Parts: sequence; C-alpha cells; structure tokens
Amino acid sequence: MDRFETKFSAEGLDSKTGEFAGYGAVFGNVDTHGDVIEPGAFANSIKEWTERKSMPIMKMMHGTVANPFGGSDLPIGKWKAMREDDRGLYMEGKLSGMNTDRGKFHYSLMEDDALNGLSIGYKSRKSARGDGLKVKRRLQDLKLFEVSLVPEGSNADAIVTQFKSWTDGELPSASEFEKFLREVGNFSRSEAKAIAGNGITHLLQREAGDAPDEAAEFYRHLRA
Repeated sequence: MDRFETKFSAEGLDSKTGEFAGYGAVFGNVDTHGDVIEPGAFANSIKEWTERKSMPIMKMMHGTVANPFGGSDLPIGKWKAMREDDRGLYMEGKLSGMNTDRGKFHYSLMEDDALNGLSIGYKSRKSARGDGLKVKRRLQDLKLFEVSLVPEGSNADAIVTQFKSWTDGELPSASEFEKFLREVGNFSRSEAKAIAGNGITHLLQREAGDAPDEAAEFYRHLRA
C-alpha cells in the first residue's frame, strides 16, 4: 500500500465535538516521492465507498503497520464525508472519545500542530509516467483504503482546514474571516482586518435583509 501525505492546520478543530476538515490529497503537487495526483483520481473509489455506504478508516499514522511508537490498528475517529473538488480530496471527520483521556490526547496533538498532516493509504490502479526527473508518476485512478492523521507529511502544500461554522447558508464572523485571510491569503493583520471589517460585516448586516443572494454568492466564492 502506497501513501500520499498533505499538511493541514487545526484551525477548524472543534473542541467539543472533535470535528475537523482538511484535504487527504491535493492535485498537481509533487511529493517527495515524485508522485503527482491528477484530478479525478478518486472518483471511482468515492463511488465504491458510497455504494458500500461506508467510509475509509481513520487511523493514527496508519496503525501498527507504519507507526513505530506503539500504534494501534483501532480507528481513532470516523470520516463523515469526502469528495473531490478543484483542490483535491476534501475530508470531514470526527475524533472519537472526546470525553476520554485518549480522545483528549489526540485532540491536543492536533491543537498543538504536532499532528498536522493527513496521509492516504492507497493502491494505484492507473498511472502514467512523469518526465523522469522531478515527476516519476502521474496517478490517475487510486483505490483508497484509509486516511490517517500523521505528523507533517511529504507534500509541501499547507492545507488549512475549513472552519466548522462555515456551513451552507452561514457566514463566518468578522474575526474568523480575518484569521482566515491571514492564514490562507497571507494578508497582513491590518489588511485582513480592513477586508474583514468592510466585507463580512457588510454582508452579515444584509444577509437577513434585502440582499440574501449577495451573501450566498460571496460564500460560494469563499468556498471555491
């Protein structure tokens, strides 16, 4: 079983429910092994999991197979949703046992940015040769087995989790959006504050009033 890893931060980690979101894989980026995942590579696997009415397993560092630190093959949580978008394989999950020492331990590792990566376990069903230099393989169809939480992985792209409160039909608060702009958009604190104050605040005031379509359109672009 091969593995492909991405980095994410715990910005969207919910301290009460243990819910979070991130990308198990991103398209078009070369990892340290010379692999590139192409759009559509997960389509068949997502269909297969959907037909089974199940989801890939969530483990810590792929369980005992890859974890030299006394890992367990028991799941540490549950993946609740997955889909492909323009960026990659988007995952939504939930840590188990948030009222137990073990669950709190997993949560604290994520909160401290010590457990800051996602890694997929997969088998390549279809691939093409790369240029032989930087890119060795272009992965086109992957059979997805599991998605693990790991320390920072081999893919250089930083994948920031989606804020838990940014569900369909809702907008982030001004402070949430300001933080999002700093973390993802690399805006300075003053720039992010100005954009959030003049943008989100304006839309929040109008969301329930005379321009609901404007807020919905902004949210659609924000998600994209």
